This record gives sequence, structure tokens and C-alpha cells, in this order.
Amino acid sequence: MIKNLSQKIKDDIKGYQFQHEAWTCWITCIKNIFTTMKRHYNKCPNPSIHKLHKIVKAKYGFIPNYNVVTTLINEKILANSTFILREKTNSNMKEFKQIVDNNFMSPVIFSVSSNDYFKELNRKYNYHQTGYVTEGISKLDHTLIAFDIDEDIIFFDPFVPHLRLFGKHSPEKAMFKLSNIIMNRLWLNAKIPNWIMWLEKPTAQTTLSMEFKK
Repeated sequence: MIKNLSQKIKDDIKGYQFQHEAWTCWITCIKNIFTTMKRHYNKCPNPSIHKLHKIVKAKYGFIPNYNVVTTLINEKILANSTFILREKTNSNMKEFKQIVDNNFMSPVIFSVSSNDYFKELNRKYNYHQTGYVTEGISKLDHTLIAFDIDEDIIFFDPFVPHLRLFGKHSPEKAMFKLSNIIMNRLWLNAKIPNWIMWLEKPTAQTTLSMEFKK
């Protein structure tokens, strides 16, 4: 959906998966950032989505306890590696951009108010491209993956109905951008405001400069 994507972003999204159910966006995003880090760092684990579901004890795609996802993945998948999965609530756009721009960190998963987000995307790209339906009020946030933050935020959406339902799967077709101002509002209005998650390869420099992210 974005013309002239940078080659770096094209490379980073190779092999990205789409979610198969409306409620599996988060676990799909986690799988996808593992894919990116594996491409940059050969020693980074790259668990299958089936293994991720098993680790977090998901049932039919539902995660029973969201609060332990990061801990379980760090203990069961990353314990013997030099990588760590982090998450933070009540972040801010400056911090968000710092992580996105850091070469030792993955693209960043973030949550948005799903109904508001679907309306905004339909407004910019229209229903015939996205297929989003916004009837009723969703009880779930939606998760996306950010690759670049400036005046606009460029991101991957793992759930685009017209791609998912009509066999047009292509990660490049699921790349969108919305203005920083709009995305900041959607991010703030999520049920868990200003939440982010990312994979990191700690170094002496990042450990010292990014202590606030623990």
C-alpha cells in the first residue's frame, strides 16, 4: 500500500506472516519480529508460531494471561541466547522512535484502539483496499509493527481482511502509513495506553543508555 518502500524495510518484512484469526495479531507480530532479528543476527532464535502459542499457553489463539507473555518467552526461548524480549507501558513518542531507530533492536510492536484505527485506515486507504469492518465496539486492542517514525509512522498490519481472505498475501501490500499525530492518538486511546514491545540484542552501550526500558 506504500509506494517506494526502502530496501531495508522490504528485507525486514520478508517471510512475515498474517494472523489467521481476529484475536491473534499480537502473537503473529511477535513471530514476525523474531523473523527480522534472525535475518540480522543468525544466532537469534526464531521459534515457529506454533511453538509461541504453546509457550504462552494459548488456546484456540487466545492467550489466557497477557501479563506473563514476555517472561515466558524470555525463559523458554531466549534464556540461552544473547537476546531479550522487552515491553513497556506508558511510553512516549520520543522513546518509541529511539527504539525503532536502534540497530540492536527489532521493529517495534505497539497497540492501538482497534475501532478507531480501522476507521482511520479505511478513511485513508478505503474499504475496498483494506476490507475492515467497524460495526460495534471492539473489546480488543489491535497490534501493529512500526518500522519508521517521522512525520508519518510506517507500519506492518498483520490483519488486512482483503489480503487475508482473497489470497493476496504479500507483506509489502500490508505496509501502511498514518501521520504521527493520528497514530499517537490511537496509541494513547488503546486499552493499554502507549504500550510497546521489542526484541533486543543487549550491548554495553544499549544496557547503559536504555535502562528506562526495563
